[in-house]
Amino acid sequence: MEKNQKFKNNFIHIDFEPFLHLPIFEKENEIFNALKKHSVVLVSGATGSGKSTQLGKLALKHGFSKIAHTQPRRLAAQTLAYRVAQELNVNVGQGVGLSLRFIDQTSPNDFVTFLTDGLLLAKLNHNPLLKEYDLIILDEAHERSLNIDFLLAYFKILLRKRPHLKIIITSATIDLENFSKHFNNAPIIEVSGRLYPVRIHYLKEEPQKDILEVLIETLENIILKEGDILVFLPTEKYISDSLKSIKKNKNFLNVECLPLYARLPLQKQKRIFQKSLKKRIILATNVAETSITVPNIRFVVDLGLARIKRFHYHQRIERLPIEKISRSAAAQRLGRAGRVQSGECFRLYTEEDFNQRPAYNDSEILRSNLANVLLKIKSFQFNDLVHFPLLDSPEQRAWQSAEKTLIELDACDENGHLTALGKRFARLPIDVHLARILLDAQNLGVLKEALVLVAALSVAHFWQENQEKNNFEKKPTLTVENLNNKNDKKPFSQFIECLNIWKNLEDKKHHHLTPQKIAEWQDIHSQLTRLFVKESVNDWHH
Repeated sequence: MEKNQKFKNNFIHIDFEPFLHLPIFEKENEIFNALKKHSVVLVSGATGSGKSTQLGKLALKHGFSKIAHTQPRRLAAQTLAYRVAQELNVNVGQGVGLSLRFIDQTSPNDFVTFLTDGLLLAKLNHNPLLKEYDLIILDEAHERSLNIDFLLAYFKILLRKRPHLKIIITSATIDLENFSKHFNNAPIIEVSGRLYPVRIHYLKEEPQKDILEVLIETLENIILKEGDILVFLPTEKYISDSLKSIKKNKNFLNVECLPLYARLPLQKQKRIFQKSLKKRIILATNVAETSITVPNIRFVVDLGLARIKRFHYHQRIERLPIEKISRSAAAQRLGRAGRVQSGECFRLYTEEDFNQRPAYNDSEILRSNLANVLLKIKSFQFNDLVHFPLLDSPEQRAWQSAEKTLIELDACDENGHLTALGKRFARLPIDVHLARILLDAQNLGVLKEALVLVAALSVAHFWQENQEKNNFEKKPTLTVENLNNKNDKKPFSQFIECLNIWKNLEDKKHHHLTPQKIAEWQDIHSQLTRLFVKESVNDWHH
């Protein structure tokens, strides 16, 4: 691309000059020429390549007018929407759209809309052909979440019905050959990154003391060096314990410590982007691995651990064990130290340990309860799973467990076909078990109360406390012993407590729910109520 090049259509003016140093521009013509010949193009963009911020803008230049750009996480989608809107000198919702659950800043005039992959998946319920888009950019595909894998399979089917639709699949680290084969040998275009040199440090031997003690010692050794520190921890509990240890330590008196994790309210997550006069330590889960650039990070400290969801088919129990991350995930974490300047990465494990780890994380679909996935697949009239083109197919016992669940809930008949009930379950934006609860509640005349409770159960980590008020202390679990305590005025049932909170939401003295949780609860309740008003009572019977 030539210097000073600008692009203008009837609606928007784009000045690319400030961004021409980004490596994505070197591959611009190759990417969009390939897109003229192929429905799908794979872009492997290393950290700092500009793929997330610039691809949508370049697509406008090359004639696309309605672009969906997905991200796995809300924070990344929101950050990118505001960043791109700023670069285009427009407001979010007036050219650049942002569509998240409970946030809709879109308009008919939007050229590019940033949204989570889960929200794009939800759109299929009422718009299975996704006709409002002429280009879909599926970003961070390496994360291989359930939503991403379902979309990858669905796109293959969708392209048969919409052959002129174009799809760009991007990631910093991706199993390129596997993705290419999935889309009939789609072209692969590799874009170099803009990483500064990063020096890697390993432990010489496995630590003999608690890993958090090793972390504090590591932080003490680098705290006087210039630049902020990003620490990767596996859970919120680790973050909480680390915060307490840092605050007690006199070596960190003039340091600002900020937590960052997925269920932290969005406004608190944004604090990491605000300027500070103090040196910072950001304590984060793997939410900080991709897409977002935490400013002024020079040091990364990586424990090499993450909480991974796994479903046990025999017991039909979902667990969240802490496991070692893959080499590709470790590379993503390392890259956070080299985004804005040269840096250092301290891996709190040995080099031998690193070399023995798998190259990539296994996809979520291989370790999850598939009942809801199977319900969604069957709702698209794919009773034979062989014809639903998943990138990785789970074991047969996983599908059998899922089908058994659907049969028990009367969502499927014995032949594996969706019942009328199952088709209605598929239209509800909740877990199939919760959908069944609503049906029975309606039959028993307690639908009003059940809608409140099911909406609460659909909110992740519903009992999350206001962290600032309670200093990261967990809400004590209500127990049966409360029944025998006549002086305890708390209800013995969290369900009853939940209903009481709903009746008195405005009175914050009686609960510590964050505003984000309340908004999410109210929104899901409104959605479910609207859906049940639409459906007649008789429609919900067999």
